[in-house]
Amino acid sequence: MSRIFSRGQERPKAISTPMLAQTLFDGRGNRKYLTRSERRAVAVAALRMAPPITTFCLTRLNTGARISELLAVTPERIDRANGIIVFETLKRRGRGFFRAVPVPPELLRHLEAVHGISAAQCDPLLRDKPVWKTAILTGAVHAFGSHSMGSPR
Repeated sequence: MSRIFSRGQERPKAISTPMLAQTLFDGRGNRKYLTRSERRAVAVAALRMAPPITTFCLTRLNTGARISELLAVTPERIDRANGIIVFETLKRRGRGFFRAVPVPPELLRHLEAVHGISAAQCDPLLRDKPVWKTAILTGAVHAFGSHSMGSPR
């Protein structure tokens, strides 16, 4: 992520809304979130990847979920009728804390086309299995990061 100040410059003074400063920047002054143009570049790069990697990256981009939360998503946690994905949050201590995140219809269509979510939801053997296989994503996340940053593979 980009820094909000260049090397050698003073750290920026706290802005008038301390809560905003806390949520947009980390403790070192680095932005925590992508800009609109960076988000667009990530989406374009994701669309060049293998379909399961594309859906993984686009879901992360659209939800802000942690990688471990994404890897735990099962078909039964994808609610196409209400346009949400339900994540078990790993930020809180303990299990059993869930949050519903609205997602664009295009993402849900993409998930359906690639992973057959509707069929998996009807299959008792598949509905509680992770949507993304960890083995498929192991090297792919690194390749995606290198590709999206313009580095050679």
